[in-house]
Amino acid sequence: MFKFLSDEEILEIHNSSLKMLNKLGVIIKHEKFLKMLKEAGADVNEEKQLVKLPVYLVEELVDKAPSGYIMGGRKREYDLYVGDGKAYVRSQGGCDHILDLETGVIREANTNDVINATVIQDALENIHWCASFLHPSDEPPMTRDLYQLMLMMENTVKHIVAQPYTTESFKYQVEMAKTVVGNEEEFMKRPLISVFIGPTSPLEIDKHNCELIEIAAKNRIPIMPVSAPIAGATGPITLAGLAALAHAEIMMITVLTQLINPGAPIEYTPRPNTMDMRTAQALWGAIEYALASAIGVQLARFIKLPVCVQCLSTDSKLPDGQACIEKAMQITLAALMKPDTMTGAGGIDSVKTASLEQLVIDNEIIGIAKRIAKGVEVNEETIAYHVVERVKHGGHFLADKHTAKYYLEEHYIPKLFDRNPRGVWEAAGKKDLTTRAKETVKKILKEYERRPLDEDIKKDLRKIMDEARKNLLK
Repeated sequence: MFKFLSDEEILEIHNSSLKMLNKLGVIIKHEKFLKMLKEAGADVNEEKQLVKLPVYLVEELVDKAPSGYIMGGRKREYDLYVGDGKAYVRSQGGCDHILDLETGVIREANTNDVINATVIQDALENIHWCASFLHPSDEPPMTRDLYQLMLMMENTVKHIVAQPYTTESFKYQVEMAKTVVGNEEEFMKRPLISVFIGPTSPLEIDKHNCELIEIAAKNRIPIMPVSAPIAGATGPITLAGLAALAHAEIMMITVLTQLINPGAPIEYTPRPNTMDMRTAQALWGAIEYALASAIGVQLARFIKLPVCVQCLSTDSKLPDGQACIEKAMQITLAALMKPDTMTGAGGIDSVKTASLEQLVIDNEIIGIAKRIAKGVEVNEETIAYHVVERVKHGGHFLADKHTAKYYLEEHYIPKLFDRNPRGVWEAAGKKDLTTRAKETVKKILKEYERRPLDEDIKKDLRKIMDEARKNLLK
């Protein structure tokens, strides 16, 4: 694994994060957690809701979190083991808008967009699991998160990250996920969903997120603590300081998770934003984002937690050259760091907008990054002295069995990028990357053999959805 910082530097950041938790403390707006932390030995000011943690308590509870776990798919062959550095990739989450495939206009997403985007994710070989990519605006806001999850469950066999708006809607999401799995014990072993938990930087966790932690931990649903301080705004301007703050917040959420249910799964999820001081715009495509995330990978490894990095982000408003450059630079560094999961595919416009064209372009970028991460195997067979000896002077290697054996193993073959001679490219219509991406999206939506959910289970999900609408739309 490539190391961005030395072990000594990582230890220094880690110790600073422990000092933040011990000396500055964290505001936790949840009575039950305040009581549990006090009983565990923390210094708790109930009036201020401020918790200061002894170093031993942080280390003891963080050590209870597993170094790996299973993210279940609807079909068992799509289960993912998180914790061995395989760098599984998912889409961007939380987009309300989409770049219209036909008109190129930015508009609010709807039910059909959610279904189409899920089908594309289900089809792409380098998208291993799915985020809550698009929120359907044709569903009322209070049930939109639940409706989105239901549509995704009906249209993909892959693991899904839920993004609940409220505690009550999350309870319905958990019920839906258990209904699809069909067995609560099986769900505990291979949960179909994960969930985002968001602290408020600096050093605060609100009641809603505490409630989500409690529900997720009890049900052994993997928690992704998305710490997203913005450099110069809600976090220090320096990258080391930004990483230290995110590290402290993630460790705090890990502490709460293990208090509720020791051994409950959690994935270290740093999202250290930077900011353009000229515009006050939070940046997701900046290279500093990738650098701070790289520090996060090392910090996660230091405390032995699986880690997810955002590394396919862009501030470009279109699937263009800027988008490809920003995404390629970020994921290349991430791939060398070998995190357990990576995210951001299909997102543009500082993670506010989804693009199906960008999703298939990112699928290609991911394939190239995976080839970088694979590296080069060096042994007697690959050095190939015996092959050169066999071909000898003036010969060629085209017909040699060694070439046939190793070509596809050693060389990445893109499906979307054009490598043809100019004449062939011109004869095919002189299509640029975005045009080919649009055609690929349409081809998938037309030809892909979908893997729908069992009709009886779909009916059960619709019943849960109807009940949620009655209770949450009052």
